Amino acid sequence: MIYRLVAIAGVTGCLLVAGGFYRNSLIKQGYNQALAEFQVAETLAKENHAKDLAEISEKTGLLQEAYERSLNEINTYHDKFSAVSKRLRNQQEVSSAAIEKASCPSVGDYAKAVESNLAGCAANLERFGVEAASCSGAAEALKSALDLANE
Repeated sequence: MIYRLVAIAGVTGCLLVAGGFYRNSLIKQGYNQALAEFQVAETLAKENHAKDLAEISEKTGLLQEAYERSLNEINTYHDKFSAVSKRLRNQQEVSSAAIEKASCPSVGDYAKAVESNLAGCAANLERFGVEAASCSGAAEALKSALDLANE
């Protein structure tokens, strides 16, 4: 009888140990499967991130090029306005000198008044031109940025 109890206890113990190993095996399989799924998801996320990063980098490059083109255009307009202003000032000096040499004092007074008026107009023209070119360039750059961002 005692042998029977020992045998039953031994079989029960073996079954418990085997059940424990089987349970651990199932847990390990579940862990391995979860790990594999996580690695696939991680790889996919990295690929999507790399793709998004490349797209953002490309858009940034295009925006930078558009900005540089606009800035160069603005600088070109500024140089043109400055050159026109310089020619206008030179012409004004020549005209002023010629008019001051005129014999009639009223012509000289008139020339001086016109000269001061013309100088103000030239300064305003240059300022307006630079502001218009700057605003145009900035608006174009913003429009380009919005177009690229909305793609």
